[in-house]
Amino acid sequence: MCFPLEILKVRRIKSYFNSLSNRPIFRNSNRRAHMRAPRMIPCATELQEAGITFKKARTASLFDVSFTNGVLHVPYFPLEELTRPMNLIAFEQTSCLEETPLTSYAVFMDCIINTSRDVIILQRKGIIENKLSGEAEAALFFNQLRYCSFLDYETHYLAELFKDVKKYCDSKWQKYRARLFHDYFSNPWSIISFLGAIILLVLSVVQSIFTVLSFYKIS
Repeated sequence: MCFPLEILKVRRIKSYFNSLSNRPIFRNSNRRAHMRAPRMIPCATELQEAGITFKKARTASLFDVSFTNGVLHVPYFPLEELTRPMNLIAFEQTSCLEETPLTSYAVFMDCIINTSRDVIILQRKGIIENKLSGEAEAALFFNQLRYCSFLDYETHYLAELFKDVKKYCDSKWQKYRARLFHDYFSNPWSIISFLGAIILLVLSVVQSIFTVLSFYKIS
């Protein structure tokens, strides 16, 4: 039961969340009931290997995350010592709010950031501005967000995005692409070896063509 003072706090915090968003995000009214929403999506490194591109969303809303045609748009997030959203997440968890957008966002960021490699990818895209001591500390920061959150994975505002990303990654072509990228393009030496094999193959074909042409010319 919410008391008057608590109701006032809820209204203020909900007004704060609405002020961060330029579009309605709190009700996921177009859910595909036949497909359960996944609890997790791959990290940024794995998403990139699967062919997903990251772009900084041109919006003032922290929650305006979207996924269209293999492109994941994520708003800019400045990360510094004073950035500690745990209290706001805890408020969402213990208040009478019907929706918990900050919790959804925290779970999303925890999913796409596992290691410092994921942080580097998002930094290069201008999505994260890391002012902490390093990428490892930034990754730890996001990994800790999940510990103070409970989420209804079927109804939260990013549930459809989770479904779309998983469906994209689970397609056969994307799985083949991810495997090819992991096996041949995961490090510079693999890329050099792959290109070397392609060059040798091309030279062999050219040599074979010249050999055949020389044979017919002599004949």
